[in-house]
Amino acid sequence: MTSYHIPLADGTYHLNLMFAENYYTKRGTRVFTVKAEGATILSNFDIFAKVGKNHADIESFVVKVTGNRLDLGFSATKDLAKISAIEILP
Repeated sequence: MTSYHIPLADGTYHLNLMFAENYYTKRGTRVFTVKAEGATILSNFDIFAKVGKNHADIESFVVKVTGNRLDLGFSATKDLAKISAIEILP
């Protein structure tokens, strides 16, 4: 997974990204960066380092959508990027 393009009217939204590491058991094994609308919102993010294994984490942001879609990009530094759910609120 490297990106999501979600059709959405232009405007400002609350974006909740939900994560859970259910595979790795040590820090630094899965590390990735997340961009929203081209801007970095999470840099070198490590789910396990933040909450450990099998625990949920929610990262919240306010994003301005243009071009009638929300563009999310994921780039991995170690292993693959991972996301459990995406919530978009007006």
